[in-house]
Amino acid sequence: MFGLGSLDLLIGLVTVYLTMALACTAIVEAIAGISKLRAIKLEAAMNEFLDGSLAPNQAFVKAFYAHPLVQSLSFGTEGRPTYIPPKVVSQVVHSLLTANDAAMSVKEAVNKLPGTAESNRIKGLLAARETQAKGEVAALKKAVEIHFDSVMDRATGWVKRHQTKIALAVSFALVIAAKVETFELER
Repeated sequence: MFGLGSLDLLIGLVTVYLTMALACTAIVEAIAGISKLRAIKLEAAMNEFLDGSLAPNQAFVKAFYAHPLVQSLSFGTEGRPTYIPPKVVSQVVHSLLTANDAAMSVKEAVNKLPGTAESNRIKGLLAARETQAKGEVAALKKAVEIHFDSVMDRATGWVKRHQTKIALAVSFALVIAAKVETFELER
């Protein structure tokens, strides 16, 4: 029969394991914060997404991070944001493309980028998105937002995989350090 001793044991085990899980989560989050894991992975994803040149000897991604809308989301002038809303990304990309020249069409702006679609990755990406948008600025911005969301989904996967490895190591260390053993807890 299920007696009070069994209930006490069950409550004790749940309490111990819940406490260990919370400690593990807090430690993993602290490690991620200190190591700037999210910012590093976001920057790596942005480097992939915006790989290419805005002008000769000017990296698109560097101009992107220097834009005031992105700087306002960053910590200091050299800091990188841990989150960039998709609408901000599309606004900044459009702003960089047209260089605030409202008379320039998106197609002209994409064609002005240096190199070819094969040699300048961002040019190829934006040319494909511009073709999809059929020259409409709002449609291009939406296409950039959708592509950015896809890139961020990949970056989220990178962060989750990295945090899972950290969590596994931390949980092993906690269990060993605290000498948590289910059979010993029963006594």
